[in-house]
Amino acid sequence: MDYMLDLATRFFRRLATVREFEEAILTESLKERKKQGLLGMGAAAAPINWTEPNPPEIFLNYVSQYPEKTGQFLCEQSSTPNAFLGAEGLRVSRWRLGLYRLLSRIGLRSVPPSQPTAPPAPDLPSRAYAYIRAFENFDLRIAGLVSNPGAEVSNGSERRRAELFWGWKDERSRQMLMELMYRDPELAREIASVGEDLCPGFICYLAEEVRTILKEWPIWQIRRRKDADDVRLHLQQIITHEQLPDPIGNPGKFKLALIGSPDVVRILAYFVECAVPFSMVLRSEVEEIKISRRVRLEEDFDAQAAVIMYRLARLKANIAGSNFANGANHIHPGTSL
Repeated sequence: MDYMLDLATRFFRRLATVREFEEAILTESLKERKKQGLLGMGAAAAPINWTEPNPPEIFLNYVSQYPEKTGQFLCEQSSTPNAFLGAEGLRVSRWRLGLYRLLSRIGLRSVPPSQPTAPPAPDLPSRAYAYIRAFENFDLRIAGLVSNPGAEVSNGSERRRAELFWGWKDERSRQMLMELMYRDPELAREIASVGEDLCPGFICYLAEEVRTILKEWPIWQIRRRKDADDVRLHLQQIITHEQLPDPIGNPGKFKLALIGSPDVVRILAYFVECAVPFSMVLRSEVEEIKISRRVRLEEDFDAQAAVIMYRLARLKANIAGSNFANGANHIHPGTSL
């Protein structure tokens, strides 16, 4: 799968879970207001304005009432377990897990605890609101790019059709987002920076291959020592020239930099000799065809000069032949050579 299409798929999956969480907040708020008699039976909850920098009251009430659900929601959006816990909570859960493993070895306990007992982090509401707000703002931003007259869609009917497709959030929406991210790689980098698990699989694979080549000794690699040294030198030159983060010391920022640089991704994949998606190969072939077609359609002055020289040579040969036929170069009999 194309890594931009993979990123678009991950984005839509997370956006769907964000909308479910938002619906749960609105439903709970509506129930509380109906219990208090503030709304009629047919009333609907007002949507949350995610453009505001601070979380609204209904969001804070829901998080304070259901911290476990909010923590589970953030855990599902992160590749790091117990992401909703603070530093103290992580230390407690690790110590408890290590203790239960030790007790299981000596036969005193066999089942580790399923849930940590540490309290949620105090910044849980702000982090949950920032996460949801980022996805909602991306949705509004991409919808604006789709309806932008400067985009590929030109007339009004096509723009309205594109807005409709984007609202459906189906396969066509994923393709549209992929094309938008290829035209604006910075948008792809910003989307991937929201969560750790949004990074495409191919980018993680390529970054790990680069990290392995730069970190391991050449003697442990499959390539010959000279080939491994050459590949390592080329990778270091590319990283220095493109001003990429250190793939060993800062792998997270290195992956984000790769997402924002599709050309660098193709170059690194070539030197690493890793398996690449077919769509990347096809895109490279299409770019080469565009370049060659542009060259073919340009005026070829060398070919024109060759045609002129050929015509001059034919003209000289015809003139020489006519002169010979008229006897200008005729050799009389008896003339000694």
